[in-house]
Amino acid sequence: MNSLSNNGTVIYASSEDAKVYALKSGDGTKIWAFQTGGPVHGQPAFMEGRVYVGSDDNSLYAIDATSGSQVWKVVTKGKVTGQTSSDGKHIYFGSADGFVYAVHITNGGVAWKLRTGATVEAAPIKVKEHILVGSYDDFFYALNPQNGNIVWKQRVSNRVGSRPIMENENALVGPLRSRKLSVFDSNQGLLLNETTLSDDMGEIVSAPFQIGKQIIVSTDLGLVALKGK
Repeated sequence: MNSLSNNGTVIYASSEDAKVYALKSGDGTKIWAFQTGGPVHGQPAFMEGRVYVGSDDNSLYAIDATSGSQVWKVVTKGKVTGQTSSDGKHIYFGSADGFVYAVHITNGGVAWKLRTGATVEAAPIKVKEHILVGSYDDFFYALNPQNGNIVWKQRVSNRVGSRPIMENENALVGPLRSRKLSVFDSNQGLLLNETTLSDDMGEIVSAPFQIGKQIIVSTDLGLVALKGK
C-alpha cells in the first residue's frame, strides 16, 4: 500500500497494483477494490461520499465511497500522484504534465487549467481568495480560483512537492533538496521570513509538518525540529 486516508470507519488505500482499496478499519476486511490503469501513488481523499485519487495512468478518479464504482474521471497528459483539495464546488489537483486543474465536483468537467513550468505534485489549497500551489519549476503560485489566472508567484530555492504549512494567512514552503524554508504572505506574495538549515542539518527530502509550535523537517541527515511562532 502506498498511501492511506480514512473516514473514521473505512480506510482508503492506494496501491502499486493499480488499485484503490476500501478496507474496514476494525479488521482490515476488503469492502471493495477499484481498478485503475496504472500504479496509484497519490493519497485518496474522502469527501462527502466520494473518494478522489490520481493514478499513474494520467487520470484523476472520483469513486463512489460506498460501492467503489466510478463516478467520473479526468484524463491529463501526465501522472497524477499528488493529493487533491476541494472548496465544495471544484476539485483542485496537479499533474506531471505541468498543469494545475480545477474540475467541477459534480461531473469532472474542467473549469480551468493553468500551466506551470514542470510537474505539479503538491496539492493545491484554497486560502481566502487564492489557490496556493507549488511546482517542480521552483515557483510557488497564488491563482485566482475563478479562472486560474496567476495572482502572484515567487521563486523558491528548489522544486515544491507538497502543500504549504499555513499559519493564519502566512504560508511556509519547504522545497525538496533545499536548505531553505520560506514564509510568504498569501495575499500579496511578500517574503516574510526565511530560515536556512546549516550544513550539518542536511537537505529537505519530504514535506515539512507541524506539531504544536514546532516545524518538523525530514532531511537526508535525519529529523530537524524548528521553533515556530
